[in-house]
Amino acid sequence: MPEAEISCFVLSDFNASTLVGYLNNDDSFTADRFVVAAHSAPFGPVENYLLDADSPMWEKRYDSLVLWTSASTVSRTYARACQYETINYHDIYEEVDAFCSLVALACKKASYVIIPVWAKPYYRRGFGGRDRMPGGLSDLIARMNIRLADNLSENKQVFLLDTESCLFRSGKHSLILKCGIWVRSLSVRMFSHRSLLK
Repeated sequence: MPEAEISCFVLSDFNASTLVGYLNNDDSFTADRFVVAAHSAPFGPVENYLLDADSPMWEKRYDSLVLWTSASTVSRTYARACQYETINYHDIYEEVDAFCSLVALACKKASYVIIPVWAKPYYRRGFGGRDRMPGGLSDLIARMNIRLADNLSENKQVFLLDTESCLFRSGKHSLILKCGIWVRSLSVRMFSHRSLLK
């Protein structure tokens, strides 16, 4: 019989129903004596939800919150680069900093926040052999992720999921599985901590 229910909320700018379904139906949680109650908001700009403090979805504090976004929705500058426009690095850094401010809001709504870092979609060719050079799409993604990690390095509530390595190994399914495993492991950690406080 489950000893605890772990609440998980997923905010994303794409349809995350597959991840929610996995979290709600993963048998491995049962072995850890947990039941997971995962929910998601309709996909769209995550800032709309995080800035709406009066939304009914924030009536409770969640154990885990997955904040999953794409680089082109977080950064208009990156989206412009995808159209091969000339961009300014300073603009990208400002947009990542603004996203980190949203992460701070997310931390008030959950015990842990899991952020899959940004990765260049496979269908974007970028600049070919120069894509890792300054101004290339892969270069910009790397800079965005470094800025993200630097900004959040002191926040003990935040965990960054290495999206690219998961996609490289087995594609999208592996990424969803890895995210689910992280939610589970953090949930076990939280439950153990609560037990020690009793």
